[in-house]
Amino acid sequence: MKARFARLPDGRSLAYDEYGDPGGTPLLNCHGGLTGRRDIEGCDRAAREAGVRVISPDRPGIGRSDRRPGRRLLDWPEDVVSLLDSLGVNRFGVLGWSAGGAYAAACASALQGRVSAVALVASVIPADWPGMTGEINRMDRFLMRRSTGAPRMNRAILKTMGATARRMPRPFRRLSLVSLDEPSRRALRDGPASSFSGPIAEGLRDPRGVLDDYRVLASPWGFDPAGIGQPVHIWQGESDGMLPAVWAERLAARIPDSELRMCRDEGHFLALTHYPEIFATLRSRAADRDGAGDPGNSLRGAIRASRGPTNDRSEPDLQERSSRGIGRRPRSGPDAAAGVASMRAPDMTILHEGCEDGRIVASAPAVVAVPTQGRDRARGPVSAPR
Repeated sequence: MKARFARLPDGRSLAYDEYGDPGGTPLLNCHGGLTGRRDIEGCDRAAREAGVRVISPDRPGIGRSDRRPGRRLLDWPEDVVSLLDSLGVNRFGVLGWSAGGAYAAACASALQGRVSAVALVASVIPADWPGMTGEINRMDRFLMRRSTGAPRMNRAILKTMGATARRMPRPFRRLSLVSLDEPSRRALRDGPASSFSGPIAEGLRDPRGVLDDYRVLASPWGFDPAGIGQPVHIWQGESDGMLPAVWAERLAARIPDSELRMCRDEGHFLALTHYPEIFATLRSRAADRDGAGDPGNSLRGAIRASRGPTNDRSEPDLQERSSRGIGRRPRSGPDAAAGVASMRAPDMTILHEGCEDGRIVASAPAVVAVPTQGRDRARGPVSAPR
């Protein structure tokens, strides 16, 4: 698919692709890290069947979008408004996978009058939440820490990675799958190698933009997720090898109107097998008519109001969670045999862990039962997108 371009007010170009039903419910995709707008190209059939129009842009400096040096997370909603205004889209849902979860949350926070609902899939958490930088996989941690230093070496690493993905897609995929979690390997084995390697090669065209992305990932979000007012649906694979599954619980406990789906025997790439559910959920939440008001003025006001600390006041830190028994296997009782731990999570709805039928088994205030396996520090592959 040939990239399309939108001209932004400051003269930059923003590249984007569209998938699914051109007349369907608009959905903005916020791609993961080490990839770009094409990370969702496998969704086309599911989006068409769900009646969803997926709009997937490259972030600044990623893929074919012009770079914006010094950009911050809350600069992204401004670009989104310009893009969607040019397409005649007012109300829309937002999907963010992995590192893209931060950008989806930023859109929800800054564009509350336009975003109808949010899906966070295997999402990162704010960098200033306790434990984030120590628990993320080694490659992401390395690039986060070096995003502002040793630019030549870092650019060389990313340039080599992109060239390998472009010139040797088959070996690149094979090497990448070795260190992924088994459910993700299963999901990615089928199909041509180019469907995995191509979006990565495209996303790494400009290593400077990729390092910008990691600098943003390593920075505070600039808003409190507790201020997100739209429905937020969180999907998380219990066997995720890229980031701890407990991060999804922490986001759900912090965001008021949230729904957490812990998916058994799923990994970091669970979106590939759950697009129909994700699209159906967001479409059902979408408004039937466009919102009112001036998008530009409302955006500027929302961003001014949302800037501020993202301290995790209501979310216990890792030591407190451990002392309270949260995230640890119970020593006795029925939960010990099942290998689950309980966490009190007000204002949160928990869905069936198997993720097959979406059956609600608990609602706020809820006791969340989640498997304790796979909670160790995530150690992902060197070259897989996240």
